[in-house]
Amino acid sequence: MKRIFPLILILPLIFPTLSALAQQTAPVKHLTLRQCIENGVKEYTSVKLAQADSLEAALQVNVAKNAFLPTASAGIGQEFSFGRAEDATQVLRNESASSTSFQVSASYTIFSGLRRLQDLELAKQQLAATNNNYQAVKDQATLVIVGEFYQVLMLEEMVRLADANVEQTKSTLEYTKAMVNSGKWPKSKQLDLEAQLANELVSRIDSYNDLYQSRLTLTHDISQPTPESFTLVAPEIDKLVAIATEKVYSEEQVYKVALIKRSDVLVANQNIEIAQQQRKVALTGYIPTISLNVSWGSSYFYPFNRENRIGTYNFATQFNNNNRYFIGLSLSIPIFDALNTASLVKRSNIQKLRAEANYINVIDNLQKDIRSARANAENASKKNHLAEESQRTSQESLRITQDAFEAGRSTVLELEQAKNRAFAAELQLIRAKYDFVYKTTILQHYMGEYELW
Repeated sequence: MKRIFPLILILPLIFPTLSALAQQTAPVKHLTLRQCIENGVKEYTSVKLAQADSLEAALQVNVAKNAFLPTASAGIGQEFSFGRAEDATQVLRNESASSTSFQVSASYTIFSGLRRLQDLELAKQQLAATNNNYQAVKDQATLVIVGEFYQVLMLEEMVRLADANVEQTKSTLEYTKAMVNSGKWPKSKQLDLEAQLANELVSRIDSYNDLYQSRLTLTHDISQPTPESFTLVAPEIDKLVAIATEKVYSEEQVYKVALIKRSDVLVANQNIEIAQQQRKVALTGYIPTISLNVSWGSSYFYPFNRENRIGTYNFATQFNNNNRYFIGLSLSIPIFDALNTASLVKRSNIQKLRAEANYINVIDNLQKDIRSARANAENASKKNHLAEESQRTSQESLRITQDAFEAGRSTVLELEQAKNRAFAAELQLIRAKYDFVYKTTILQHYMGEYELW
């Protein structure tokens, strides 16, 4: 017991350590854009709700189909009468007794005034609309994840650039220290470079923090345990830019395809058809219905007074002798239903007007959004070309200034300005490339296609 007690005290300390080691040794996943979308879209709350709506609509189709089946029921009744009781022949007798009844019945609607057919068609249309809405919600979630994916890739590029910038400044600082120690340069040059290095280190910290926050957001949306548990795999940015350059479709091309393939457009159009079908369903309230009813029953009578039981048959005999069979047709003709059917028809007409107005609004917004997305993609392409030119000239300027600084012909301030310009141009080029790729992805989104890998 004395040996076990210290072990119990140590166990709470051991398990967290083992858990931490397990997390550290867990393999890092390498996720492509396609994998990120597959992992993330299914976990979105809006996607789950849309999926639930789709499943419910599919269930409603089955309910509409089952309405064509007959219904059947069975029942047993037990009654106790005191003073006067009704026997199996339905004659009242001056005695107390109990009676047991059995019944099985079935009913089938031969003609429902076309209600079942119209309900089934309505359920099918609603299922198609919910499926398209489900796809539209998934498309929106996909676009969000694509944006976050490119955001992380862009910030990773910026972090690498910040690291390279710091290393370059450190190298220049070491060269400057050597020149100062040899007495060729004044101490002020070294101090200026040290101040510049400190500023660059602060900027690098900000870059790392921006990257971590972006990865944290993506981690949550693609259902990964930690930001360190995965890395992103994608083609080189220049390859992405080359692919995006071929995807800058014209506004007419995008609009023509979007009218046919966009899920939200299909939903808006289907809502009009649903309203029309609801009117057909409502009109069935004016049509008569015909039903077929079949039933069987039997009963057992038992007097409480022993003297009155003389001549009363036993249970089996009464059960066989008291059989009753019934078959019949019933016709129901609607004459006046408190104007309920008329109100349903008017309501469906109103819903049709609302659906038509919504369809026009969806089309107008689609055309506006496509025009905006096309303009954004084109502007992003122009910015990318300008950023490439700016990066080339700033790098050449930095090279010349660096050579002049090492030769003692330029100051630290001039070198710092040249480096800042080159660094800013590099950052701008990275932003321009990823912005162009993402803006082109938005344009593809309206055509229902994505460049996935």
